[in-house]
Amino acid sequence: DLGGKLDRLHQQMKDFAPGGTIYPVALDEWAVNLAKKAPEGASPKPPEGVKDPNLLGLYGSILTLREAVDEGAIYNLMQRRPRDFGLATRTIVYAYMLGLIGIGRDRVVASPPALSLELFSTRDQCESVETEVQGPTFDVAPAGSYLGAKGANLLDVSARVHPGGKIMAVFIVNRDIDKDIPGIVKVSAPVTDGLADLAIVAS
Repeated sequence: DLGGKLDRLHQQMKDFAPGGTIYPVALDEWAVNLAKKAPEGASPKPPEGVKDPNLLGLYGSILTLREAVDEGAIYNLMQRRPRDFGLATRTIVYAYMLGLIGIGRDRVVASPPALSLELFSTRDQCESVETEVQGPTFDVAPAGSYLGAKGANLLDVSARVHPGGKIMAVFIVNRDIDKDIPGIVKVSAPVTDGLADLAIVAS
């Protein structure tokens, strides 16, 4: 839980930094740490005719929707807590089989995490908008350096307003990759024209 680690780091800053100053974090070359043994069906299968799984990298990245969901939650956290981050860089843009972008002999393939990053990307200096989620939650026990989670929302949400206040972007990550979760988005801020665009990363 990155949020929990940030809270713990902030407490250490309050205790030991000069004047208890809270400094922004440089989240340098971050990546999600998933279980080495993936659940059944989570890993992509080689295309028909490819018998050696090690050749899968010639057809793209092996990163899947599972990684896109985890990374989308990280981007949501950054948008909810923008003052906590001075900069952040995701690794790795390209690497054989494991990069955001898969490069083969005759193709370039964007993985699901790459499509997720594309949706979050912007050059605008946006303002974070407070969000409130009401819905199903889940618990995960601590394991190793992972702090665990209690009462975490299955629908992970962040929102931002672009310069001028005419465009609001809402990002919803469904952490349950097996089930759809119906939802209603209510916006308390004034909407200029009521138009909406929808983009989805899904299997």
